[in-house]
Amino acid sequence: MSITGTPLLDHAQCLALLAACPYGRLVFTEQALPVVVPVSCLLDPDGLVIGDGGDRRLDHLGDGDVVVFQADRPDPRGRCTESVAVTGHVERIRDPAEIGRLSAAASEGRWHPGADERVLRLTPAVVHGRRYRLLPG
Repeated sequence: MSITGTPLLDHAQCLALLAACPYGRLVFTEQALPVVVPVSCLLDPDGLVIGDGGDRRLDHLGDGDVVVFQADRPDPRGRCTESVAVTGHVERIRDPAEIGRLSAAASEGRWHPGADERVLRLTPAVVHGRRYRLLPG
C-alpha cells in the first residue's frame, strides 16, 4: 500500500478523533532523547487527561513540561487513517475528587485509573491532524 494526499483535519475533527481514541502515545524528552510511551486518555473540557498505566518513565515529568500526545484512528474499511497530535503543557492531577470525577466521566471500557497510576492533564497549545488515504498496491 502507498499513501496519497494528506488533507488537514479541522479543529472539530481533531477533537472528535481524540474523543474516540482511548489510547495514544505521549512523547517527551529525557536527557535530550525522545521517549514515546503508550498511554490511555480521555478528552475532558479542561484538556486531555492521560493515565500513565503505572509506567515509571513518566516519573520525571513536572508540571508545565512540554509534551506531545499522538493518536490514530484507522478507517474500518481500510481506506484511510486519521492522525492527530496535541502539543502542550502537562500537569499532574493530585486531587482525589478530581480523579474521581474524571473516572466517573469515562465511559465503560475506557480509561479508569488504577491505584498506582498517575493522572496527567495536557493543556493543548497546538492541535493538528491529517487524513492519510491508502492506495492498494
